[in-house]
Amino acid sequence: MPEALIRWIHPKLGFISPGDFIPLFESNGLIQMVDDFVWNEAAIQIRKWKDQYGIAVPVSVNVSRIDILDSELESKLDGILKKNDSPPFECC
Repeated sequence: MPEALIRWIHPKLGFISPGDFIPLFESNGLIQMVDDFVWNEAAIQIRKWKDQYGIAVPVSVNVSRIDILDSELESKLDGILKKNDSPPFECC
C-alpha cells in the first residue's frame, strides 16, 4: 500500500530528515498544519488515481500523537475526504 510521506529539501541545507523536523514541528505546535497538508495532498492524489484508473488506491497516512488527542480529528479527516470527493480512510 502506498504511504504518504513528507520530505523537506531546504534550498541551502539540502535534505532534512523527518527525524529532525517532525519533532521540531511537534514542539512548536505546527505539526497539525503539516499533517493537514499531507492528508489533503493524499486525498487529492487518491482522487486523481480514481479518476485516471477507475479505482481507489488506499494510501497510508501518519497521524501525530498531537492529532490523536484532537477531538476534531475525525471530522477534520471527513472534511478533507468530502472536499476532495475521496473514498473514506480505513484504519490499519
